[in-house]
Amino acid sequence: MLKLAAPEPNLLSLFGLMPATRCTHRGYGRMCSDGTRNGVLERILHWVNDRSQSQLFWLNGAAGTGKTTVAMTVTDLVEMDRSKLSANFFCSRYSSYRHNVHNLFVTLSILLASRNARYRQQLIKAVQRDPLVIRAHPSAQFQILIVEPLRSAALLDQPIVFVVDALDECRPMEEDAPGKILTALSEHLHKVPFLKVLLSTRPSPFLSSAMESASWISPPTRFNLHDVDKLLVDADIRRYLFEALCTQASIVERLSPSWPPDDLLDKLVVKAGGHFLYASFIGHRLFLVGTQKLREVAEKEGSEYEGNLGLNLFYGRMLKWLIADEEEKARQFKMILGPLSHLYAPVTVQQFDELVEMSEQDLRLRLLELQPIVVVSGDEKRFMRLIHESVRHWLTDQERALPALFVDGSDAHQSILLRLFECMATGLDRNGLVSRLATGESRTSIRKYNTGLLDYACRYWAEHLMKVPPTPYLQKVFEEFLESKLVFWIERLDVSGDLMVAAEALERARIWYHVSDDFPGKEPLLILS
Repeated sequence: MLKLAAPEPNLLSLFGLMPATRCTHRGYGRMCSDGTRNGVLERILHWVNDRSQSQLFWLNGAAGTGKTTVAMTVTDLVEMDRSKLSANFFCSRYSSYRHNVHNLFVTLSILLASRNARYRQQLIKAVQRDPLVIRAHPSAQFQILIVEPLRSAALLDQPIVFVVDALDECRPMEEDAPGKILTALSEHLHKVPFLKVLLSTRPSPFLSSAMESASWISPPTRFNLHDVDKLLVDADIRRYLFEALCTQASIVERLSPSWPPDDLLDKLVVKAGGHFLYASFIGHRLFLVGTQKLREVAEKEGSEYEGNLGLNLFYGRMLKWLIADEEEKARQFKMILGPLSHLYAPVTVQQFDELVEMSEQDLRLRLLELQPIVVVSGDEKRFMRLIHESVRHWLTDQERALPALFVDGSDAHQSILLRLFECMATGLDRNGLVSRLATGESRTSIRKYNTGLLDYACRYWAEHLMKVPPTPYLQKVFEEFLESKLVFWIERLDVSGDLMVAAEALERARIWYHVSDDFPGKEPLLILS
């Protein structure tokens, strides 16, 4: 009798991950324009192909120097090389998945398994032996998910490249998350001698200290983007601006053989001060400000990034020009930028409309004006986010931000949190969710699919709770949620495959609830226990 082999388990199901799109870098950013960053790319690719060089390449660069763009380009170039296996992880504080340190090596292993059948078979066996590896320390994950399956699959001599971008944005509850990744690499990387890791971060005393204190068999190669010869950087920025201005200009200007004028390009390159972030702002938003406004910007003396003032000159001038001394407009800008700069994942315009107390017409008008700062995706979902992490840093620094736009982090998180609790109080009910715990049925179903902000609220309320000091009022709101909506919240996460989020959220809430000794209530503590 013919015996059929059992179907191979799905890796995402074994890890408890949904959906699979979380594991891809596509759509995350953009690559370098043709002819730009050639020197940097050549240096990295030479390191990739030279087996005598160190296994870790540390790409270090300040905000706006193009680290992610370089990482995206290297990722695509390596993927085109059929002689190598590759995987990538682009960290982001805006994504609960991408900022969780426990997901980094899990994602790399899943991507690697999608490109090699022998490795995939051994990885499945490793996960089946140790199902809790998804929550293990990164060092244990690297050994169990990377080293051992490669060894068992006889792939230790296979050239492999990992790209990990923005490691400094890995922020779970543990503050030393990036340090844990560096520890894992220093302890195990040498066990896979043909594995190369490209790691990008911002300058950080903590990361520098962690990198130096780690016990490396071969010292990492360090490359500082902000130290690249200024003439080379300026030439790349000029080439990028030339292409961008030709694309974004009006038909009349594009037909002119002298467009864009050399003097305008020269002045804009000086204004950029070596930062691709500024060039990107200008290049993609010419159609908003027009040629005349662009010339006015270029005529102002000095670089937007001079000295320590740096970004406050750029953001300050831009937003001051947009506000134009209108107090109501400044208030509405703050209503948008405050919450948007403290969300843990991109939200749609529809979801954000539910979050803020502003008419839909005013919101859409202000978003149009804020396009130099706020990005709204061009697809039908219309996700929105800040264009760069440095915007949030500027908004929350009282010495740098415009007084009318300064955002207190704790206040922002509290206003978001209260709105999320309101959303769950009205949205989590038996009309929208049939609870198997309440009805005894074997299957739970969501009846209303157009749930807007509710999806974000269910996943992230505990993240915001941890950023707010306990008060009697917040305690009361929290207790009402536990008493009336806890079962429906857990069931909803169960249906969407995010039950692990519920366990982590309740643990965070338990920690938050224990912070203050002044609260008389004890029943919620029993529930959380």
